[in-house]
Amino acid sequence: MRRLFWIGVGVAVTVVVVRQGRKVVARYAPASLVDQATDRANAAGGRAVTFVRTFGEEFRTARDAREAELEAALLSEGQPAPDDVRRARAEGRRPGEARHAEPGAVPRDEEDPDVGYAFF
Repeated sequence: MRRLFWIGVGVAVTVVVVRQGRKVVARYAPASLVDQATDRANAAGGRAVTFVRTFGEEFRTARDAREAELEAALLSEGQPAPDDVRRARAEGRRPGEARHAEPGAVPRDEEDPDVGYAFF
């Protein structure tokens, strides 16, 4: 509870200081200097927003590429992709079943037809 109180005090003091600081700057600084500083601050903010957007896009692209590399390296030969397994489970079937298969039917192992079960 104390921390919350002091955070509130800090926010209130910050708001007061910023408002009073703007009044002092408006009163004593030349208008052209204030306009120039405002323009520079706005330009820096625009560059920061552009940088963050570009970084986010590049990060997502690199992350997706690396995820695909790792997934390809970890999946064994003939193993279905995790997205296919998730999609099959969402449809209520097992990953190896055909879409038109009877729901709840137990698929036979393709490598050994004598075995009545499969590991997924």
